[in-house]
Amino acid sequence: MERLRGRIGRPEALAWGLLVLGALVLRLIDLGDRSFHHDESQIAYFSWSTITQQHTYEYNPLLHGPWQYYATALTYKLFGVSDFAARSGPALLGTLMVAMPFFVRRHIGRIAAYSAAVGLAIGPSYLYYSRFTREDIHIAAMTLAVIVIVIRMLDTPRRWHPPVLFALLAATLTVKESGLIFGFLCALFIVALLVGARVRHTGRTRAVQVALAVGWRPWVLAGLAFVLVYCAFFSSFGSHWAGIWDGIYEGPKYWIDQHDVGRGGERWYLYAGILGGYEWPVVLFGLVGAIAVLRWAVRPSTEIPGFTDRVVPHVRVLAVFLVWLFVASFTGYSIAGERFAWLILHPLLPLLLLAGIGLQVVWAGRDRVLPRVALGLLVLGLASTVYSSYRVNADDPVDPSELLVTTQSGPEIPAASQRLHDLDTKLQRSQGRRLSITIDPNDGASFPWAWYLRDLQVSYDAGVRTPGYTPSTDALVLTAGSQVAGLGGLQAYDARPILLRSGWARDWGDATPRAWWNWYFKRQAWGPLSDLDETLFIRKGL
Repeated sequence: MERLRGRIGRPEALAWGLLVLGALVLRLIDLGDRSFHHDESQIAYFSWSTITQQHTYEYNPLLHGPWQYYATALTYKLFGVSDFAARSGPALLGTLMVAMPFFVRRHIGRIAAYSAAVGLAIGPSYLYYSRFTREDIHIAAMTLAVIVIVIRMLDTPRRWHPPVLFALLAATLTVKESGLIFGFLCALFIVALLVGARVRHTGRTRAVQVALAVGWRPWVLAGLAFVLVYCAFFSSFGSHWAGIWDGIYEGPKYWIDQHDVGRGGERWYLYAGILGGYEWPVVLFGLVGAIAVLRWAVRPSTEIPGFTDRVVPHVRVLAVFLVWLFVASFTGYSIAGERFAWLILHPLLPLLLLAGIGLQVVWAGRDRVLPRVALGLLVLGLASTVYSSYRVNADDPVDPSELLVTTQSGPEIPAASQRLHDLDTKLQRSQGRRLSITIDPNDGASFPWAWYLRDLQVSYDAGVRTPGYTPSTDALVLTAGSQVAGLGGLQAYDARPILLRSGWARDWGDATPRAWWNWYFKRQAWGPLSDLDETLFIRKGL
């Protein structure tokens, strides 16, 4: 503790503490209120069914890796099963990410580290997906942790660095297949460094020096840590050993095959649109940071403000890696067949760190005209960031006209769920029986109902569209397509319309400057929204 106090002053400690605390508050407030997205409800439900022994978890490539299910199950154990608990894991990880740049502030510069942390804390994309139960925030946190450990290891190698580093790399693979992409990009960069050192005849690279400095035992432990983490999760902790092979072969094969399917239905410039619509200040200062880093790559005598002399050589190499990681991630995810808004987190992470470096460069040159103009844009950028974060995270977080929102569940679903729970409680008290419910699963409508009604007596019957079908349960939820099938007996029920989900099938050809203006200030979509309507039927007299 004394060593830490000697390295950080009270004002700096207070600034970091308030930022992390503020990030936590932003992520926890009203966390469970927004209707669960289809994918969120799947993760929440299958994590719940795992801890309640409804079924034993087995890896399924369609639902990505096992990590998120065990992590979410852990939050249930800690906080109880609830909408809040299901999202608490991403919220805590998102907060932890805000704190991580603190540990490299002496390496990349205090302004750069704090600026990146601010972007992680209040930026629209990271704040939104820190309040969203999907795996991308998990892998983003692990990716940032890897970057932090590598920077510190290149500075002052410790014996614990390799095992923790390899455990994290294995953990990324247990989250989702994006871990393979991150590992592949890291490997390409390392190979390029080694080849470059060989061509220039510069002798051992810093990476080789670090590997030799810690000795061979930490690297043996690193290999064991990688195997242990990978096998533990994919084998469902020993209950499904075939999952290890599925993770090695079946998972990557499944998602490679999905490339031609075009899941998400978006164009290749989706991520450019998200960056331009929400994160343009990060793009602006990230460009400044990237230029500063690349200038050093071409002319090593060039200084980068904020980088201390002791760590300049290898930290600058890591800064070049950030440029590579952003360009390669942005390009790769843009041309990949599957495109969803949540994947923006992967290229945005290195861009945020570059933006911090860029702001540091601008601040160092604030006596000149151009940097002063950039600092003026920073004020505008902060205002835009706060505005965009408020719109997507607080003002109307279920608005499908948000670029970050992907086919959002309707806002009436939690209230409808509560109504069914209240009726179930009433029947148990008055008649000693449970409320019987039928859910129409057609058109992919099982979720999010499976999560919201997990502890009620529910049946899922696709036969509701069969001619002559007559319902017999106390309540039923029918999609619009099933209601036109001519069901009998509905006159015995009270009907209440519900919006199951709504999405924006964006036609980017209509994204004119005026359309962008209307979207930014009014959140007016430049194309029609696509809704899936349902009706909740409750038997009269209940």
